[in-house]
Amino acid sequence: MAVNNRGRCYVSGPGSALTTYHRGLGREHAKLFANCGSDVLPTRAAYLYYERNHYSFLHHDAASAHITLITGLSEKLSPLLLFPNFGRASQADIDELNQIPNEPLDGFCRIMMEVFGDRGLSIQVPVTFGVTLALPGRAIAHARTAQSHHGAIATTCYSFITPPEDFLL
Repeated sequence: MAVNNRGRCYVSGPGSALTTYHRGLGREHAKLFANCGSDVLPTRAAYLYYERNHYSFLHHDAASAHITLITGLSEKLSPLLLFPNFGRASQADIDELNQIPNEPLDGFCRIMMEVFGDRGLSIQVPVTFGVTLALPGRAIAHARTAQSHHGAIATTCYSFITPPEDFLL
């Protein structure tokens, strides 16, 4: 789902350290998260830098991101919001989403519930310095509301060579 290019942060290419992680240990982490024996290929990696009030609006990751790893590189990052019930967005959903303002965490969560009911129910996942989160980024809609402090994350994405039947795609 590409609502539009809503969001504000700075994106930087991976550099040598993130590339090494993406092709090595990160790939092993992605395979462990998949827990299915299927191999994965590294597809994308980047650093995202957020200044105060920067955000990433509700989205699904690219088709090549069956598994997304997010590593906190700063303290005081706003939580990642997962919307496991949202599903794929229709054009009507996208039109509605485009009307939602960039609100702080509580306001955004409230508006999502008002507009989408149970589909707008979110799970807040802390993004902690030095900790890596794994999610099926292509399958589960997610967002990061306006940051209260500046900070950074590293994202690495992986795609299955042959997607397992029981993995949430």
